[in-house]
Amino acid sequence: MKRPHPSPKRRRIVLTGGPGDGKTTAADLFRREIGDRVVIVPEAATILFQGGFPRSREPQASRFAQTAIFHVQRHLEDVQAALFPGRTLLCDRGTADGAVYWPGQPHDYFNAVGTALDTELWRLLTNLHWTHAKQCIDETSRRRLGTASQAQFENRRQVWAFCRGDSCRPEAGAGGTRRE
Repeated sequence: MKRPHPSPKRRRIVLTGGPGDGKTTAADLFRREIGDRVVIVPEAATILFQGGFPRSREPQASRFAQTAIFHVQRHLEDVQAALFPGRTLLCDRGTADGAVYWPGQPHDYFNAVGTALDTELWRLLTNLHWTHAKQCIDETSRRRLGTASQAQFENRRQVWAFCRGDSCRPEAGAGGTRRE
């Protein structure tokens, strides 16, 4: 089924990519250049984790955290849209990003939060994937768990999660995508 062009009401642009890629910096630069035509929607995960929400690699705890992040992100977008009608929302990450951090397959994430990748992408005007993975991450950062190589893997898994069709698969080892 062919979808019609995005409606004027769908004014969401999502910046996505691996940890430490510069999404927040890019959003701030866009906001400064574009001005009051754009409103930044902050990253829900940062708000939650900096506010004391527990962060863990334990699978069940991770599922609960990603579910909470999904709902907070969705509501942040709705609040900003209500406060600034007619403006484009520039989201520092989006609702589909949790699929990358979900222990298991992306479709398990979407089932758990009661949506589908297509539904989340349909809400957007566009999705911009930041592909420049940082070579290092401050290991002492409270906002992140993991190493630079894990960040690069998450960056590549992000691309894979948003791919269409079976021709895009993660590579073995360090991650990545491969077109066949």
